Amino acid sequence: MDHTDTLKKQYRQKLYQIKSRLLPKHVAQTLSLEPIFTNAKHIGCFKPIQPEIDIVHLYDILTQNGAHCYLPVASQNHRLQFTKWHPGEPLRLQNQCWVPETLELIEASSLELIIVPCIGIDSSNKRLGRGGGLYDRTIDSKMLTTAIIDQAQVIPEVITKSHDLQIKHIYKV
Repeated sequence: MDHTDTLKKQYRQKLYQIKSRLLPKHVAQTLSLEPIFTNAKHIGCFKPIQPEIDIVHLYDILTQNGAHCYLPVASQNHRLQFTKWHPGEPLRLQNQCWVPETLELIEASSLELIIVPCIGIDSSNKRLGRGGGLYDRTIDSKMLTTAIIDQAQVIPEVITKSHDLQIKHIYKV
C-alpha cells in the first residue's frame, strides 16, 4: 500500500462518519435550473449510501421536466451499465447498487450527464469513491459528470491517482 492508498483509506474512515442528509427541496429547485441539468434528458443517477447526499428531490424535478433517470448496475466485467428508473419505483440491492425490479440496461456512453456518488472530492476535483473502481473504469474523460456534495466532504489536499475520476462540475451544498 503506497502513501496515496493510505491517505484514501484514512479519509474514507473519516468521511464515513458524516451522516447522510436529504437535499432540501429549495436547493434541488435551484440546482435544477443549472444548464448542466436543463440540457440533459438522459441522466445517470444513484441512490445514496452514507455519507452521500440523498438528492431524490432533484430527480423528482428533473423527471417532471422531461428528463429520464438511470441507476447504475454493476456488470460481470467490473464496469457499470445503467437502467431506467422512475423516482419512487421500488428498488432492490444488487452488487452494492440499488436497482429496479426490471432492468433495461444501457451503456454509460448513452447518457448525457452522470451524477456521480462521492465519499469526498479532493483539491484536484477528483472523486474519492468506495474503492471498487467501477466509476473510474466506466466513465471516460469525454463524459459530462457532476457531483453534489456536502462541504464536509471536501478534502483539502490531493489524495488521488491519475486513473481516478475527475468531476467536471461540483456543487457544494
